[in-house]
Amino acid sequence: MGEISEEQIGQADADHILITTFSGGEERKKKFLANPLWKRLNAVQKGQSHEVDDAVWMTSVSLQGTNLAFDDMAKVFKVDPAK
Repeated sequence: MGEISEEQIGQADADHILITTFSGGEERKKKFLANPLWKRLNAVQKGQSHEVDDAVWMTSVSLQGTNLAFDDMAKVFKVDPAK
């Protein structure tokens, strides 16, 4: 997990990519996702980039927040969150 610059997009190549956008960061997100390098990533080409809630993933410091992040991962990986 980490922030990458537009020039480093290729470093994000993975089977799945989870994306968060901080409050007020919509314009930056649009520019980032419009970059041609983004569209070349395997996960993006396979429809495996997933938006998750920034408040849960980046600022939550509670067990409840962790459980919400696990719920997000269960959706992404298509597993039962109760297990």
